[in-house]
Amino acid sequence: MLFTITDVLTDENESYSEISKLPDFRYEEIKSKIAKCMEFHEVKNIPFNVFKLAKKMGIKLVKFSELTQKEFQQLSGFGINFESAGFLAIASKNGKIIPFIYYNDAQDSRRIRFTILHEIGHFILGHLEQSDLAEAEANFFAKYFIAPPVLIDRINPSDYMQIACVFNLSNQCAWNSFDYYTKWKKHHYKNNELYESYEEKIINLCCVKEGILDFRN
Repeated sequence: MLFTITDVLTDENESYSEISKLPDFRYEEIKSKIAKCMEFHEVKNIPFNVFKLAKKMGIKLVKFSELTQKEFQQLSGFGINFESAGFLAIASKNGKIIPFIYYNDAQDSRRIRFTILHEIGHFILGHLEQSDLAEAEANFFAKYFIAPPVLIDRINPSDYMQIACVFNLSNQCAWNSFDYYTKWKKHHYKNNELYESYEEKIINLCCVKEGILDFRN
């Protein structure tokens, strides 16, 4: 079995400052891929269960605490240490691709959710090697997936703490989601825009009716 490590995530990524700004069409492509992923794997409960999603996708999740000292020493050659948040590894066995996401289970559970979504983003977007562009795309993927603006709008939050509570986000992640949402809302309502097809899809999956989200597990 051959392993290829395609990404190593560090703590600062949760603020998802985009290292490389993407062209508008790429943002739209990523949003569409997220909606299709949610629909295909029936991701509809808030907050999203990223562990179930990974399992449905055939991705094997491995905790850092499950690694032996020898295994961790081998990984250190790729720049991985106990401060790393996680990474995606692609294994090949008999011509079959097997994705693995290794994650630091010593971190806050809300941080772990972002890490796993970030790595799922790399997998869905077909990233085969590390680059600033790949990081920017995976960061945006995780940011949008974990709290889509169109769903945040359904609870009409007055501050980021409401988002943190409803979507089970860290304060840092919730603040960034709130900032992104306020920009989306200003643009959306100022221009009286209709929802994009991917936004309609997300609403239909996750919302029972106006102002109410589905919190069932």
